[in-house]
Amino acid sequence: MMMAKGNRVTKRAKLKAAVMVISVLVLGCASEEFGDLNDYIAEVYARKPGLIKPLPAIKPYASFRYVKDGLRNPFTPINKHKQVAYDIENIVGPGPDLARTKVGLEGFPLDTLRMVGTIAKGNQTWGLIKAGDGIIHLVLPGQYMGRNFGKIQKVDNQKIELEEYIVSAEGRWVKRQTEIELSEH
Repeated sequence: MMMAKGNRVTKRAKLKAAVMVISVLVLGCASEEFGDLNDYIAEVYARKPGLIKPLPAIKPYASFRYVKDGLRNPFTPINKHKQVAYDIENIVGPGPDLARTKVGLEGFPLDTLRMVGTIAKGNQTWGLIKAGDGIIHLVLPGQYMGRNFGKIQKVDNQKIELEEYIVSAEGRWVKRQTEIELSEH
């Protein structure tokens, strides 16, 4: 027990000695090298103060009162084309197979799907489609994608060709050819 107390005193003494040696070294390194700096500071303090430009006048705020009487709501989109709601079962003419169960990529609008590449094996080429959820899907001709019953017709290195069914203004099914080109990024 006495030995531990003695060691502590020795450690404390060593610490005090080290602090004193470091202090002496630091004070010994200090010199009058900053005489020119002190002269410059004295010169700056001796100068007369300059004039400060006055602050610019603050213009009073002119408020604007928005009167919405008779005006359209600015937060609703302008609908240039009158959209007609059709009951999909009552649309006339040859159209898509409505009894077929929709799968995977048919849940995404076509403009959110990007072609990011192809994979080829033999004479078969698969398209690589990145969906809006970030998942990359393999597609082949005959499969479907997009919300307009888009059936893949052809897959090549630069694009995927689709045939979609859309409803015309007269309420008839119309085929439309669409392409998804290879995305640069």
